[in-house]
Amino acid sequence: MLQPLKRKSKKLMLLRLRLRNFLKHELYVYFLVFASIIICAWIFDRYIEGIMLCIAHTCVRNSFDKQFHFNKTAYCVLLTLAIVWFAVPFTLPVSISLLSAIPISFLISFVGFVAQDRIDAIKRANMLAVRNNYLASKLQSKPIEIMDKREFYEFCKVRGLTETECLLAHYIFIEGLKGKDLYDASGYSEAQVKRKRKKIVNMLK
Repeated sequence: MLQPLKRKSKKLMLLRLRLRNFLKHELYVYFLVFASIIICAWIFDRYIEGIMLCIAHTCVRNSFDKQFHFNKTAYCVLLTLAIVWFAVPFTLPVSISLLSAIPISFLISFVGFVAQDRIDAIKRANMLAVRNNYLASKLQSKPIEIMDKREFYEFCKVRGLTETECLLAHYIFIEGLKGKDLYDASGYSEAQVKRKRKKIVNMLK
């Protein structure tokens, strides 16, 4: 009996926290956005179109995995208001088209998705660069001969080798294969192995 009461009390506490957070940090944002939509719709005489745009945008944006966001709420609000004042006037009157809100919503959501995806890609690249620099500095002073398999693989990746080149480097430096044994293990011809070996050695220097 005590356990269900505790769970119920915890749910109520979480609900109160969410409600308090909504009232304190989010309610004014919704107020500004909806007030802006109403004013814009009144100025351009686009009441029905404004409602259709809101519905279309809500549905369309959920079909994208991500949307552009600023780190600060104030910037996000300003961007949203700018979109409202751009989109509502450009939505065709219902007497001309019932579906014009859909392509406009798609365009807004698509641009937001591309922008956020680009930002995420840059962040991933920066994080990878930091990781590679850390690994490079960690492994730089360590001779290849005493590296274990994982360390050697990471060292090869940091130096820019492909997966195939990493495998060939493993045969050469870790397993110490030479001549016919190396050609057979790698699956390349003698000429190819010699060319790739020279490239690998230069990249691992």
